[in-house]
Amino acid sequence: MAAIFPAEAMTVLRHGPVVGGVPPDQIKTDTEGERESEPSVTETGGGPTLAAKLNTLFASIRPDAERQYTNKEVACAVGCTPVMIGYLRSGQRDNPSINLLRSLEAFFGVPHGYLYLDDPGLTRRVDDQLAMLDRMMATGVMRIAQRASMVSAEGLAAVTKMLDAVIELERARGERDG
Repeated sequence: MAAIFPAEAMTVLRHGPVVGGVPPDQIKTDTEGERESEPSVTETGGGPTLAAKLNTLFASIRPDAERQYTNKEVACAVGCTPVMIGYLRSGQRDNPSINLLRSLEAFFGVPHGYLYLDDPGLTRRVDDQLAMLDRMMATGVMRIAQRASMVSAEGLAAVTKMLDAVIELERARGERDG
């Protein structure tokens, strides 16, 4: 699958949430413990809020093309209640435990710190990758990539040659039409 996606898209895709999410036993944590001393999302320098980032993750990283994860699915995977996920997404709560934030980051396959650090560079990189993922979903590239992952290396080379031929045909047709 790595040959299909640009290298920068692989950070978001590395945990595979598009095909089912991170197994809950790998990310479930005790979210009732003490909070570590990390900044509150609302205390940061005015970047996107925790709610905005979470809603972006829900919109971009999906179990399949037709639907988003539900609050209940995510809550079960990260060890909190669906109500808490709803509060975080609506902005009614904005300072959950660091363990919960890290579990959410693991579930969605984004780097640690995306949800709680005031790091415009990190936010921009992840948001750019999510936008690329959205474009790939909208254009059908993800369906092709998922199917290509079932093909041998030789088959993938043949598919790549066919795509190159189609691109050349369309490019030539565009030159005649334009």
